[in-house]
Amino acid sequence: DPPLRAAAWAEMHRVLRPDGVLVVVDFTLPERPGRMSRLAGAVIAGIERRAGWMHPPHYANYRALMAYGGLTAWISAHGGRVVAERHHFWGNLGVVVVAAR
Repeated sequence: DPPLRAAAWAEMHRVLRPDGVLVVVDFTLPERPGRMSRLAGAVIAGIERRAGWMHPPHYANYRALMAYGGLTAWISAHGGRVVAERHHFWGNLGVVVVAAR
C-alpha cells in the first residue's frame, strides 16, 4: 500500500539519529538480467502471486514496487541516500543501507 509504505518511511526517518542508518531488505530489479536472474525473478513473482491469493493487496503492492523500479529506485525517489547496497538471488533481492538524510 503506497500510503502505508510512505508512512513507514517517514517514521523510520523520524526515529533515526542524525548519523544513523537504516538497513532495508526488499526486492530489486537486476541491472543486467541474465537467464538466472530472470528465472529467480519468476520464482519470486510466483511466490508473491500466491501470497496475493490469500491477501490480494499484497501482490498488487509487489507489482507496484517492481513497476516503480524496485527498492533502490523507490528509496532514491523518496529522498533516501543509499550508502551501500548488495544484491543477492541474481540481483532480485537487495540489502540497502540508507543514510538518515
